Amino acid sequence: MRPVILACLLLASARAAAAGEESAEPAFEVTLAPVFWLPRFSGAVVATGDRERVRGEFGAAVLARVEAFRSSFGGRYEQGWLLLGTDDSDGRTRMNYTRLAGAARLDLGGGTRLLPSAGFRYLAAWNEIESGGADSRRRWLEPWAGVAAEIPLVGGLSLRLEAAASGFGLGSRLCTELEAALSLRIAEGWTLDAGFRRITCDVPRGRFALDARAAGPFAGLTLRF
Repeated sequence: MRPVILACLLLASARAAAAGEESAEPAFEVTLAPVFWLPRFSGAVVATGDRERVRGEFGAAVLARVEAFRSSFGGRYEQGWLLLGTDDSDGRTRMNYTRLAGAARLDLGGGTRLLPSAGFRYLAAWNEIESGGADSRRRWLEPWAGVAAEIPLVGGLSLRLEAAASGFGLGSRLCTELEAALSLRIAEGWTLDAGFRRITCDVPRGRFALDARAAGPFAGLTLRF
């Protein structure tokens, strides 16, 4: 009789443990995404007081994005390295930035999700004017806020739309970001991403100033685990 009672107690314990695992909080969901962007750059570059207009110059950028969520809340991190203009451009700017933001993930039904987020962005920029041999550097910290939407389409295809702004007179006068991308699931946890990205950035005048508009296609790979 004792073995039967012991077996019943072990079975009840196993069921209770299984129920506890099912009701436990889900683990963190992490997303890693390297992105390669090829924009064309127009605007004005000011270095040590000299000003140069730029029209339709090519650029290049690498972005590294990380998102981590537990249930409906998490954080977003992005590191960017941008070169707007080439070595042959009369005016060009190099920019590195780090962005940290808290975020929420709202389920709107049908697989559609909304991700509002807000935080700060730290930028280091370097303007160069080739003809006058002028260059200026500046570093600043500014507030950042954005919202993204993830919309499933057909099969393993989905659409992601994102809009963001930063600065608001604290650091830059105003910088904006608009992005649209299609993502195709190519394996479990992996998607191939391609889309179009546009940014503007208006940094106040002085020995260093920037009035930039850059837009172009991008491609990347996303890993979720």
